[in-house]
Amino acid sequence: MTTTRIKKRWILLCLVLLLFSGQIPGCVMVNTPKFGRIVDATTGKGMPDVEVIAVGHFRAQGPIHGSVAEYPYRIVTHTDADGNYWIPNMLLHLRFGLPGTDAMQTWMITAFKPGYAIVGNEKSWSEFDEYGAAKYLPKSTSENPSAWWLGFVIRVNPIKMRPTPLTLKEAVMYYKNVTELGWSIYRAREPEELALTELSYRYFSPLICGMDSAFEMDTTTTGAIGNFAINRDAFLKKLRDLVPTGFQTGYQLPVFKDDRLHPEIFHAKDVCKALTDGD
Repeated sequence: MTTTRIKKRWILLCLVLLLFSGQIPGCVMVNTPKFGRIVDATTGKGMPDVEVIAVGHFRAQGPIHGSVAEYPYRIVTHTDADGNYWIPNMLLHLRFGLPGTDAMQTWMITAFKPGYAIVGNEKSWSEFDEYGAAKYLPKSTSENPSAWWLGFVIRVNPIKMRPTPLTLKEAVMYYKNVTELGWSIYRAREPEELALTELSYRYFSPLICGMDSAFEMDTTTTGAIGNFAINRDAFLKKLRDLVPTGFQTGYQLPVFKDDRLHPEIFHAKDVCKALTDGD
């Protein structure tokens, strides 16, 4: 009886592994520990104190209709004095989709350092649509980097960064898309997340407040600047008080007017006040 029961359990285990076999390689790679290095594209030297954001991404078709997409984990860390970083084991965040749901898992690693951009991300600030949003996401936030297995860990090939002069709009939209990768309000109060917010705030607040007070910003850029506020809700409330015409009734964010191709314009002095209120 005992032998028969063991055989049945082995058969059941084999059937389960067979059903999910297509997902296992991706699942293992997404959650395996990783390490890599951020380097200066010009000198080839490691860059210290660069914020590194690593995420796992899971997507599957719903059992009835639609699709499910989520980020099981988001790790915010920073490089050491030699530009090295480490992403720990994330096996506690395993995700599997039901057979037949076309489940897919991948992972991305991006990096943030004010004044710098990742080589290969250039397209993400090259074009904007009619609403002022970037037409393309940074490559580092939509594709996993090249990497290879090294025993029980994954070695990520060096990620190159270079000093990049950007206009205010280019910087806001690019850094927003980089820093919000896999972001969740449930993790917003974690120390690493707070440090990332503080760093971006310290970069953008003097940049915006140092502009001519009449400098104009479109709705999309202004809304994105809120991502770099220490308190996003306070930023929006203050902005609403300063520029009530920029908000439609019932909306908490800056929104387009009836003619979406001619959005409300915000001025640097108002955005500065909203961003630094209480600082």
